Amino acid sequence: MSVPIPEENDLDTGDNELYEDEIEQEYTTESTPDIPCTRQTRSSREFLKSRDPSLIAESCREILDFMTSKGFNLPTFLYYMSWTDQAVLEDPVCRYQRTALMWSEELPIILANWHKPPRAHGRGIHTRAAGKVMDQWAEDVVKRCINRELRATKNLFLSPQSDLSEESLLSVDLGELVAQVKQCAPLTWSIFHSASWTPRQEKKNTTKTTELPTVMSIAMAQFGRSHHRCRVQKYLTMYFRSNSLSAKGYDTGNALDLTMSHSWLFSGVEKIAERSIKSLRDDVKKFKFRGTHDNINMRFVSYEQRLDNKTHFDSGAAATIYMVKDPSAVPPNTKAYRRQLQTGSKMPIRDIDIYKLEKEAAPRLRQRAIYDILRILIESRPFQLNTYEHHESDVFKPPPPVMQLPTGPEHATCQYMLGTEHREEASYDGNEDCMRLWMQQLGLDSPEEQRRIGEHETIIWIGDQLTVSRLRGIKRFHSQDLNSAERLECLALSFGWFHFEVNAGHSFHNQYYCTSTGVGLKRDFDLLDRRGLGSPSTQGNFHASFEEGLTHVAEARFRDLWCTVSDLLRLAEKIYEDFASTKALLKLRKMSHEKQDDILIHAVQFNRDVLIFLNLNDAIKTGDVGRMRDVLPRMLFRFIGGGNHNYTAEVLELIQGLEREWPSDMVEWMMKYCWLANSTGKEGLFKAFDLAQEHNIKDIKGLFLAFGPHATWEYIKKISAAIPTLRKIKDHVEATVNHYRRGKSHSSPEREEDVAKLQEMYAKQRTHAYTANRHLTNSSDVAEDYIGKGCEPSKLQATIKSWASKRVTSVATTEDWEYPLHSDDEDNTM
Repeated sequence: MSVPIPEENDLDTGDNELYEDEIEQEYTTESTPDIPCTRQTRSSREFLKSRDPSLIAESCREILDFMTSKGFNLPTFLYYMSWTDQAVLEDPVCRYQRTALMWSEELPIILANWHKPPRAHGRGIHTRAAGKVMDQWAEDVVKRCINRELRATKNLFLSPQSDLSEESLLSVDLGELVAQVKQCAPLTWSIFHSASWTPRQEKKNTTKTTELPTVMSIAMAQFGRSHHRCRVQKYLTMYFRSNSLSAKGYDTGNALDLTMSHSWLFSGVEKIAERSIKSLRDDVKKFKFRGTHDNINMRFVSYEQRLDNKTHFDSGAAATIYMVKDPSAVPPNTKAYRRQLQTGSKMPIRDIDIYKLEKEAAPRLRQRAIYDILRILIESRPFQLNTYEHHESDVFKPPPPVMQLPTGPEHATCQYMLGTEHREEASYDGNEDCMRLWMQQLGLDSPEEQRRIGEHETIIWIGDQLTVSRLRGIKRFHSQDLNSAERLECLALSFGWFHFEVNAGHSFHNQYYCTSTGVGLKRDFDLLDRRGLGSPSTQGNFHASFEEGLTHVAEARFRDLWCTVSDLLRLAEKIYEDFASTKALLKLRKMSHEKQDDILIHAVQFNRDVLIFLNLNDAIKTGDVGRMRDVLPRMLFRFIGGGNHNYTAEVLELIQGLEREWPSDMVEWMMKYCWLANSTGKEGLFKAFDLAQEHNIKDIKGLFLAFGPHATWEYIKKISAAIPTLRKIKDHVEATVNHYRRGKSHSSPEREEDVAKLQEMYAKQRTHAYTANRHLTNSSDVAEDYIGKGCEPSKLQATIKSWASKRVTSVATTEDWEYPLHSDDEDNTM
């Protein structure tokens, strides 16, 4: 298709689908009319039925004898009666009798018997009749009918190859197309449909459906007639692109009329990316937005190595812009925010403020912890909640959310991916260059736009700890520059909650992993044969595996504490107070050395800490940003006690903003629109913005790899913006086709056996039963109390003092715009 065809030789142009002897007309099916000639035929049949059959045969013979006397036989008589002679055609009697035949109820019977006469004679004798001739005639008739119906339905499949947009691709609804083709091309549909299964399958099959294969067969036939009827082929080509089909796959699919060619795909993806960037720039002018970026490592494969052409890794940066299209959203007042920032930055948060926040959140955290303990019981398979007499009781309902984000299709997060840049973002210089490049792609890099943004806009930028700390450092370095644009006053920073949760998991791992002979996680993971969890990692699936393992351990521990009682809620509260609270932990530690039980102390401390982890994980997935805010003080204590200085600073920065530097509208904006994204709008599918960015980076790598060795940074930048559209098409196709045998994510193996095995071990070792003078002899098995250590007043005060000393408390207020903000030869090094 990539080679131009001369117009006179292009069989796809114009409407040249008629047979040479065919006249364009509307064909309609009509029922037999009640006219004089049909009434006469009906009366004649009734009369003849009453006669002796031998007399009918005699009459037929007399008629044939008379025809012979006139020089006719039956074939010549029918020949002249069938529109072959003008005189016969105009004769009124002949015309009357011909009409009677054409509209008679007997004609279908006559034709059927000519094709296959009834077998009324001996076995093995077959009357050929006109079967072969009528088969040839029927084939020609069916071809013409199909040709007519394919012409009638061509507009359903018509889509010029140059017409390519997200809207046109997502407008394809295979279910609706099935209904339209059934209505407009009933014969064609019937033939393709009947060819898809046997008569026996049609009668007895209850699972197989041939509707989609049938409509695809018709779509392929339409595409074979004209490459302009490629609506379905373009749709499927982009779907296969989102699933990384190889170049050979597209060319093979194109040869089979199933997909477009690989060369078309290249230009198609570029067009989608161009339209996406244009749409992004239009939306930037109408809506508020927030952004995120992260580093991307690409593997460039060399299939023929040379000195200057070898397989290597290289680094770049990928960014995503998220639009706020919620009509009820009230953007923060920029002037009020900056005034509050100037005032609040001079009043760093104090330890007493942290304790106050913890005290306010404690009742809600306790209520949630008790529910999680109860939930672990009721969700266990042995409990069988649906058979429990009071299973509809309010006791089994979760506590009300603290601040729940809305769900629904109208609240799905709108995202645009920017072009990937060949610029590392691990350094200060790299991040500064990246921010400048993002503004260029957004069309916000002109001096006029820079001044408008610098003076009047607030842009939330989200990233992992390294990205946010680098941007914060850049703002600190430029705090005394000449105008608000150079000082990056428009940027308000927020760490990504995914990396926050990952670091919380690493902290938990460092605290409770211990040894295989102790009572820590290593013993539990060894029992379950969970591998690859020995050392915390940000690569691969460590976080998902560790989170799953930790959840199973928590379930087994709390199920070990359950027994059969009537008052489940009361027991859940007792379990929390006696086996999962700081109060219980302090009580056990106050005992004398001879009475202390180190294993029970370890268990209570673990139970207390894991409930916070479970709470945070559930709050992120369900979109309860109020609960996320509630856990900040305890997570601060954890990071301080565990020596995680980076996230200690990030949590303090966030608390400082929430409690000191941000007005109430800025706090609401940050929590509602800058912590969590939901690409579908469905309940339970929230995720942190930095995790969404990680998914985008993964898709960039997949798209890049499928394009092979000819991909370059320039080409990757050009096509990155198409990824959100490709992802939407992928979801749209799979929802339409209904992959009921394979879901969007893999199914998890049954966990009950793992949890039961752990529970059996805890019960056997009496993990939650007090045993005096039971001590851990290996110091590596003693889990340090990170939260207890981090909340010590002296430790907390020293941490806050150290953090506050590094913050910028004075920012210039000058607005000097007399020199260009950027020049082509500007040295961006610092």
